Amino acid sequence: MPDTVTASEAYALRFSGDAGAYLLDVQELSLAAILNAEPRLPAGASFLDHAGTHGQVAPLLQQYGFARTVSASSMNLVDRANTADPKIVGPLHKLDMASKVFDGVICVRLLAHTDDIDAAVAEMCRLARQTVIVDYPSQRSINLFSRWLFKYKKHIERDTREFTSVSDRRLIKAFERNGFRLNVIERQFFIPMAIHRAVGSNRLMKGIEALARGLGLTRLMGNPAVARFDRIDSE
Repeated sequence: MPDTVTASEAYALRFSGDAGAYLLDVQELSLAAILNAEPRLPAGASFLDHAGTHGQVAPLLQQYGFARTVSASSMNLVDRANTADPKIVGPLHKLDMASKVFDGVICVRLLAHTDDIDAAVAEMCRLARQTVIVDYPSQRSINLFSRWLFKYKKHIERDTREFTSVSDRRLIKAFERNGFRLNVIERQFFIPMAIHRAVGSNRLMKGIEALARGLGLTRLMGNPAVARFDRIDSE
């Protein structure tokens, strides 16, 4: 399952050091903007951190006062997560739970590596009463050519894995089929994350990102994208 890798120590190292801290800071800012969009979920709202044993969004959910439950595909991943939050173990595309048991579902690092995006979306929508938040590699960038550029990325990051880029349109349609409408999209980086990791966090890289954001380039072509979808019948 995809979370077997994303919860590993090797994967955590991809977000270590100054560059990793910068990547996570930008991700947190993007997720905060998503959570601040109307209608806002109140403190105490229940959230499923789907495939979230990597723990990347746990501090933000705690900051907002949300009640976090984490799902994982195996008990080994839950044990490795070292969290006191409630846990659910089972197939990520078919958890043994009733529908609409959480106010929201948040899912980071899963869609890029899942074999069945439609099934993943359907399960998250089934479990959420109001909101689903996901990140994904959008095709509105250099990721459109990821299949051909992967060998070059491998030279930069030897532990990198192939991932599936998805068009915004396809993802929006998948959510609409499950009764959810797009609320907002945030795009994180103009420069590919692999280059950030290779070069490191420095003023030049941050300056380029700030310039790209100011010129609107990140809004057009930034990656990964973070999107929030809200249930239509809850409006």
